[in-house]
Amino acid sequence: RIFYNIFIKSPQDEGRVMAIFDEQFRSIDPELHHLNVSINSIGHRPSSIPNGNIREHHEEGSEGVTLHSLWEYCQANNNNHT
Repeated sequence: RIFYNIFIKSPQDEGRVMAIFDEQFRSIDPELHHLNVSINSIGHRPSSIPNGNIREHHEEGSEGVTLHSLWEYCQANNNNHT
């Protein structure tokens, strides 16, 4: 599972931020990594990602919301693969 944090300050920043997001996800080898992605967005809600793919959206926050999502996942999946 991949936990990802997207911060977009304003609508004008969305294109730049999403280009970085796309570049980072293109570098993931699906042969090596299961692409089950949990996305938290903060600030401006990205229009280019369907709402069903965003775990949570926060108008304000920090990477702490994504770290909390990771912590919750680890608590619920307490095994050798987590």
